Amino acid sequence: MKNIHAFTETNTTPPGYISVNDEAGHLTVTVRTRGAQVPSTIEMNRDQLAAMHADVGAYLAATAPAAPVVEPQPVKVTINGSKRTIAADGPDGISYAALCDAANKKPEQTPTVTFSFADGRSGSIVRGEFAPVEAGAVYNVMVTGNA
Repeated sequence: MKNIHAFTETNTTPPGYISVNDEAGHLTVTVRTRGAQVPSTIEMNRDQLAAMHADVGAYLAATAPAAPVVEPQPVKVTINGSKRTIAADGPDGISYAALCDAANKKPEQTPTVTFSFADGRSGSIVRGEFAPVEAGAVYNVMVTGNA
């Protein structure tokens, strides 16, 4: 016998349980109601068990609570030598456009945007990209004529 899935309630005597098994090619589902002494077993073919799995999965997906909305937390950074407080404006950090705006640079001027962190990581972004946001980060937004 191969146990495919099992669940046993806690804090009841005797506890209720469900067990899905492959018994030499026969797929069975065994349940016992909490407080009962005798379990009941039914046999299902593969298609029935797969349909039950799909139905339960679809139901759980459709009724799952929405993920909580996490608002980005503002952090203190340096932009072009000035201390500023910024927050992410996208799922991957702060946008090129937001950094240009914070530095009073027009994105149309194609400024070079670089960033660095205290641990030595650094990088640059171009229009349409996002830079990570971390406290203490240094962002430089400069129109160099070379970008």
